[in-house]
Amino acid sequence: GIVCSAKEATIVKKICKNMEIVTPGIRLAGNSVQDQNKNRVVSPKSAFNNGATAIVIGRSIIQGSIKNNLQKLIKSLN
Repeated sequence: GIVCSAKEATIVKKICKNMEIVTPGIRLAGNSVQDQNKNRVVSPKSAFNNGATAIVIGRSIIQGSIKNNLQKLIKSLN
């Protein structure tokens, strides 16, 4: 597998169709990019649409109400 930006996941998927692709820098809608490069941050749905097989979400889930943030994540994937 590989860890890469969701922006590069489409390229990786073309080269290695069966590779696991883990993408960090995922933010829910309305969350600030904080210490991430704003050009590297994408939504969970965009990451999966670009070919990610797993996503890494930190602050967008644990800051504030975890329950509400998880519900927001689930809703964003539909």
